[in-house]
Amino acid sequence: IDGSLLRYTPIKDEWQILAQKPVAVSDVQAALLGERIYVPGGKQPDGSDSAAFEVYNPRQDTWSALASLPVPISGYSLAAFEGRLFLFGGKSGDQYLDSVYEYQPDQDRWVAHTPLESKVAYAGAAVVGNRIFIIGGYDGKQTLSTTLAYHPARDINNEDPWEKFAALPSGRYAFAVCTLSNVIYLAGGIDD
Repeated sequence: IDGSLLRYTPIKDEWQILAQKPVAVSDVQAALLGERIYVPGGKQPDGSDSAAFEVYNPRQDTWSALASLPVPISGYSLAAFEGRLFLFGGKSGDQYLDSVYEYQPDQDRWVAHTPLESKVAYAGAAVVGNRIFIIGGYDGKQTLSTTLAYHPARDINNEDPWEKFAALPSGRYAFAVCTLSNVIYLAGGIDD
């Protein structure tokens, strides 16, 4: 585990080594808000989970520390939505989490929201329209095939923010996920 940051430029077909991330971690995700890349938590070289929250400025090739996570977390799902970050589940030590945290960059703070229906780590997160889909994952005992959608606007209005959709054909976690024209694609991962 190290703090390497690499940039690939397709036009030049070359990789470049950039400023080292101050807290070296694995089992993380990154999200783009504005012109900054945000990386919360992660698993540290000693095996412990981190509560550090760091942001990278590509224009200056610098890292900065932000408000720490409420608890140390790795293996979470992360999505950028309407200028905020949403972090779902993950692991803290040996505990799997059902937590949902929103990061508000204008106030540099994390806010807890209505939790997931069950504990989950290594799930996929994808934004489609006004929802954030949380797909699959692992709960510490089994792989999950669930497809849930989180509605941030409903949570703000004290309504049930969760909606169930068709399950995956089989349980799956630690996969790649992306969206294209409001369609979600999953690739790879670990199945049953």
